[in-house]
Amino acid sequence: MTPTEFAMLRALPVPKRVIYGVDDPQMSASDMAATATRIGAPPPSTVPGRHLTMISSPEQIATLLNQVWP
Repeated sequence: MTPTEFAMLRALPVPKRVIYGVDDPQMSASDMAATATRIGAPPPSTVPGRHLTMISSPEQIATLLNQVWP
């Protein structure tokens, strides 16, 4: 995403989360934290799994989202 796109996402009045697999080889924990800051989200949350956690860890993501937005 471009800096402008990050700024537009940050400005949207919707809840935002960064959720990533603890064994994600594509991005580091510091990259995830920077992304959360860029979009105005709280600190990232981890779930078991790798990259594309919505596919590899759907139950864990659903559980986490239900805790945040019941």
